[in-house]
Amino acid sequence: DYVVFEGNRKKINLMSSQAGREFTQYKNQGRLSDMRVGGWMAPSRIDDMDRDGIDVAVIFGGGPLATSNWELYVDSFAAYNRWVADFCSHDTKRLHHVAYLPCVDVDVTIKMMTEARANGARAINLPAFPQSPAQFNKGASQFQALTGDQHGSRQYRNAEFDRLWATACDLGLPITFHLGARVSRFG
Repeated sequence: DYVVFEGNRKKINLMSSQAGREFTQYKNQGRLSDMRVGGWMAPSRIDDMDRDGIDVAVIFGGGPLATSNWELYVDSFAAYNRWVADFCSHDTKRLHHVAYLPCVDVDVTIKMMTEARANGARAINLPAFPQSPAQFNKGASQFQALTGDQHGSRQYRNAEFDRLWATACDLGLPITFHLGARVSRFG
């Protein structure tokens, strides 16, 4: 019970499979048989939400493949965003999704943001810092998607990002930043 991609073997992540379980039953990793299907079957997600007393869910998650192939990496964001839009289309009053976007090329980010909005995204998620193509490699690709390049020279306050912020405002899309890695540029 592993996911194998480009020769790497990883255990099954169960973070999205906790609905309807007691805290003492929590497991971060496990077997496919431990997964609850509400992570990928929308009707089952609604059943899990009802069981847990949840009216509306905002779906965060997904993100890119861990690959050193740049085109595949960017395409994996788009594929996830299409999948989560389809998942949430089962019940758009109760399932809301956040699109994950790379932030290396502002034009690509704006294009993907516009597509995400057209597909029903309620918000977008950007890395904590802009990404750097110079730092892109297979080992760091997923970390870059969440955190970006905290040591890079690009900053979101730079003028190159003005069009990105304007587009988000025009589309009425809130922006979230993934800060889970707890890195900073200070220190």
